[in-house]
Amino acid sequence: MGDIHEVPRPRIATGQLAQHIGQPVCFVGRVEKIHPTGKLVVLSDGLGKHTTVELSEPV
Repeated sequence: MGDIHEVPRPRIATGQLAQHIGQPVCFVGRVEKIHPTGKLVVLSDGLGKHTTVELSEPV
C-alpha cells in the first residue's frame, strides 16, 4: 500500500468516526480548542458535535 498521504480519504463528521477507526480520514469541521501540550485537539462538526483527537506529536 502507498504512503498514507497518497490514499483517498473519506470526508466524515463526528457521527461517522466509529466506522473509520484506524483508517485515514478527512474530518469536516473546525478546531474549537488545542490543549496547551499541543497533543489534544477538540474539533466540532457542522452539527455542533464535538470530538477530541490525540496527536502523536504536538501541533
